[in-house]
Amino acid sequence: MTETAENIPEVIETLNIPEKNRISRPLERQSKDLKRPESAGLQKTQKIPAKPTKSFQSMTEKQKTEAYYDLYDTNIELKNKQNELEERVKQLTTQLTRIVADIKYERDLAANSAGGEIKAKIQALNEEKEKISKENLELKQKLKEKKFSQGKNPRQVGQKNRPPTIAKFNTQPVVISKDRRVDETLEERDRLIERLKEQLQQTEIELLRSKGDRGLAPDLTDSFKEKATQLLNLEQKFSSLEQEFLSQKTYLELTKKMLEESQASLRDERTKNSELSIRLNAAEMAAKGSKDLALKLKEVVSENKQLEMRVKELCQSPFIKESGDRVIIGTKITLLEKELEERLYTVNDYKERVLRAESELARTKQELDLANIERSRLKDENLVLNVKLSEKGKYVDDFDEKLKVLVQDKDSEAFMKAIGMMKLEGQQPVWSQLDMIERAQSVPGDVPGLMREIERLKIEKGDLAAELEKYQNLITLKAQIEEEKTAMIKAENENLKFQLRAAQKRIEELSKLSDYRANKLKQFSKLQGPKLPVSVNQSIENLDLGGGFIEGGTEVDTGENIFDLMIIDADYNLNLLPPKVIENIKNLPEFLTFMTVDFYNHESQLTSICEGLRPKFEVHISFKVSVDNLFLKYLQADFVIVEAHLTVGDRYVTIGKSKIPLKVLIEVSRAENLTRVIESACVLFSRFDEKVVIGGFRYKMRMRYPMNEIFDYYEDQQEVMVRPTTIDAIDTSQKRREYF
Repeated sequence: MTETAENIPEVIETLNIPEKNRISRPLERQSKDLKRPESAGLQKTQKIPAKPTKSFQSMTEKQKTEAYYDLYDTNIELKNKQNELEERVKQLTTQLTRIVADIKYERDLAANSAGGEIKAKIQALNEEKEKISKENLELKQKLKEKKFSQGKNPRQVGQKNRPPTIAKFNTQPVVISKDRRVDETLEERDRLIERLKEQLQQTEIELLRSKGDRGLAPDLTDSFKEKATQLLNLEQKFSSLEQEFLSQKTYLELTKKMLEESQASLRDERTKNSELSIRLNAAEMAAKGSKDLALKLKEVVSENKQLEMRVKELCQSPFIKESGDRVIIGTKITLLEKELEERLYTVNDYKERVLRAESELARTKQELDLANIERSRLKDENLVLNVKLSEKGKYVDDFDEKLKVLVQDKDSEAFMKAIGMMKLEGQQPVWSQLDMIERAQSVPGDVPGLMREIERLKIEKGDLAAELEKYQNLITLKAQIEEEKTAMIKAENENLKFQLRAAQKRIEELSKLSDYRANKLKQFSKLQGPKLPVSVNQSIENLDLGGGFIEGGTEVDTGENIFDLMIIDADYNLNLLPPKVIENIKNLPEFLTFMTVDFYNHESQLTSICEGLRPKFEVHISFKVSVDNLFLKYLQADFVIVEAHLTVGDRYVTIGKSKIPLKVLIEVSRAENLTRVIESACVLFSRFDEKVVIGGFRYKMRMRYPMNEIFDYYEDQQEVMVRPTTIDAIDTSQKRREYF
């Protein structure tokens, strides 16, 4: 560039340009000063206007100078474009380095997450990928050689093969992407390079002609040739970078596929592990339940034997026995009806007593409130009287001091007594009608009169004190009476509460007994079929407490459910207990037992106390629970704890313990309307030795409302929590790539 700038004055002299037409410009200018107004308006993608081809000799001197400066301006523009291309190449290199870093990061992540087997798979896939990439490069080179040998431009071939309408209007669907943008920029760059080459060739031809004619024009094509070679080098660099970019892109896609395959294999392994764990748990549950099944099998065999014996007896004398039993059962039913009516009458009587006790309690509360109000009023009056008495006492004390001064150690008490006797006898002397102050002024030395006045005042003071004491005694007496009344009312209230609790307990016991007898009546009616009165049938149908669960009765909000448990009966074998315990049990007058149930976060529930080695509890217990993740985990892995207790006087002794598994409820509760009832038996293990079985019990359980949607949501939530995190890492790297 500097050589061409130094040769400018020599060219002007050789062209014989007059000084008038010479343009006064500095020899060395920056790119901004060298641009002419015609060339300054051109953009990068615009074509340089083609000038008419004239012979260099036929041009005027002014046209020659303009052509020279135009050539100089195009040279500067080429330099600027070269700088832009270099910046673009730098950007592409930075993008490639980032992509390589992302690929390394993903490789390391895959190596750390998958393990040794996945590493071996990735290495094998990498080797296959390298082989495929080499084959692709060889195929690309062969295709390029074929294209160059044929001498055809693929773009022209593609334009020829287009349909006429598309070739005419140049309309074709375009998918906008990064690769498409890069191709467009490359095409624009190729066009510019071709145009610049054509212009350089034309200028070289013109300069050679001028040099051949005159032999004085300098050789300005060297700098343009250097720039052309630099552009070719840049093209080669860019093509190599593009090939590397494509190869890295294919490598990235292959690694992505490998990661997806490895994740799929990892998921398959996890599913297999979960299935194996489920099978293992099922096997453990089956092993635990084998004892229960064996006990149940024994019970079923014994029941079958009993039924067979009963069938044999019935087959021997079916008609006679049935008629005799019917008569006995009819009499029993009538007796039970009478007892049931008596129990209902007693229950109603207790209810009336409870209502009367409540009304009496309300009345006594009102009386107590009135007594408290009266007591507060009397307290206020007592305070007022005390204040008045204190004021009068102060006045009398002052008067006593003055009287002592006047009497001067004479018998003032006798004087006051005499005055009091006169007052009691009704004597009123003349001096008592006069004013005391006037008499003191008129007769200053009348000491006996003053002494009488003092005695009179003392008597009045005593009367006031006696009256005040009387009032105080009355108030204290009234307060004591009120306290006694309140104590009596409290005692009556406590007695009424105790009676109420006893009546409630009695009512509960009677209701249980009536329910039990109603159930027995229902069973007898089913077996024998006699027509009972309408009232008895209605009461039996409304109760429904013996054989099945109670439907309804409690309100349930959203997210809540009810767990129903019924303990039917039990069977004890106490011969396996320690000998000391067996001796203590034999010494007991009665063998009374009951059971406790512990479920989730509720309080322990008790069954009724029953007698014998085969007690029939038939107790229905309902637990209201809120169905959340904690409760579902409890159902999957926990138990209902049932303990058997022996009553010894006022206390009890725990003799056995058992656990009812709850995992079966998950499968049974997946219903649409009502869940199925699970009826099974469980073994009781000894408290003294957990390996010894002392008996068993039968039970029924269910969840009252279905929970299929809740279980599905819980399982989906668990799958989301267990899902691997490698996909998130791949997504972040993909976002990073899209950003660049």
